[in-house]
Amino acid sequence: MPVKYGEIFSEYDITEWGIRFGDDGEATIMDTLGTAEETMEVRTVTKNKRNMPWKTRTKATGSGEVKVTAHIREDVYGQMFGMYVDGYKDGVMAYGNLSVHEQFCMTEKVEDEDGNVKLKAYPCCTVKEGISRKVETNAEEIAEVELTVSVDPDVTGMGMYQVIVQEDTDEKMLNDWMKKFDALLVSATEAASEDQETNPVGGE
Repeated sequence: MPVKYGEIFSEYDITEWGIRFGDDGEATIMDTLGTAEETMEVRTVTKNKRNMPWKTRTKATGSGEVKVTAHIREDVYGQMFGMYVDGYKDGVMAYGNLSVHEQFCMTEKVEDEDGNVKLKAYPCCTVKEGISRKVETNAEEIAEVELTVSVDPDVTGMGMYQVIVQEDTDEKMLNDWMKKFDALLVSATEAASEDQETNPVGGE
């Protein structure tokens, strides 16, 4: 049974966010996320009795979306939209019918008003819409990029993970969350299997 956090945590400030493409390597960490508005989907089933609603059950699907406003590194932006297309000179990116939006893992480090930390992760993301940018010449404020990120469930059926950092929170998980997140990192069975390898049943 997961340990429950018995205090109020109000998400106040996103101090870091990370984008990692593929299973290898580490995420690119940025401190430029302005807003992140998440909406996760559910499926509600109703059971009727004598033609009247009797019982309802609501279950998450693991799917959803996160609407993001941010300043994004150009290489990360290009990879999100599949703009690295073969056949062009060095430095040229293109967007068209050869561009496939690439899947990525998105992580966030969020603080409340007292500086307490929550780590969040969406392991299977793709940008849902096409490129949309606005330039205003000599504007007093530089506009952030707006993205709608589609969230899909991973192999375990989960679309979003989170942990509020406490004194006894697993250190390896904390160290790897932002740059190397995957479902194995947060699995309780991973630690059990490691103990079994070092101390097999019947061993000395």
